[in-house]
Amino acid sequence: MITKNITAFDTQAHRIVGPFQIPDTPFHDDIMDAISSRRVMEIRYANDRLPRRFAPYLYRLAMNGNLTVLGMQIDNQNSLDGTLERRTFTVSKIKSLELTNDIFVPVDTFSPGAEQSHSSGIIECVVPWI
Repeated sequence: MITKNITAFDTQAHRIVGPFQIPDTPFHDDIMDAISSRRVMEIRYANDRLPRRFAPYLYRLAMNGNLTVLGMQIDNQNSLDGTLERRTFTVSKIKSLELTNDIFVPVDTFSPGAEQSHSSGIIECVVPWI
């Protein structure tokens, strides 16, 4: 298995943690690029037949070892009630990912340290986390 070395940030301890070895997922670079450039992604997740539009805010290594991406789901053609809601996706369950040319502005209520469950293992974030 090919791995990638990363460092992460823990907002509770206010320090860099790692380095960690993570599986080199096919979407790692695209997620990093989408967050740093604030680009909307189109993803198919798990058993989705149609793509979802998603604004990624936070990419992290969860305590259980899963890579997750948190943000706002803009549109979900697979569900009638999947519009404009906060979502967390496990990266290994993403079946396809395409970056769009659409730019998003993060909602002003987003704070990476607001929820302890999302405050550690931060790899990339759309807003400064210190």
